[in-house]
Amino acid sequence: MKALVLEKQLELSLRDIDLPTKIGPDDVKIKM
Repeated sequence: MKALVLEKQLELSLRDIDLPTKIGPDDVKIKM
């Protein structure tokens, strides 16, 4: 899956990541 990751303020990167089975309290999952 592709993910847009906020590295630091005003810096985003597009990464390939494995889909976690559990979503943490600070995570957001959006299907497009």
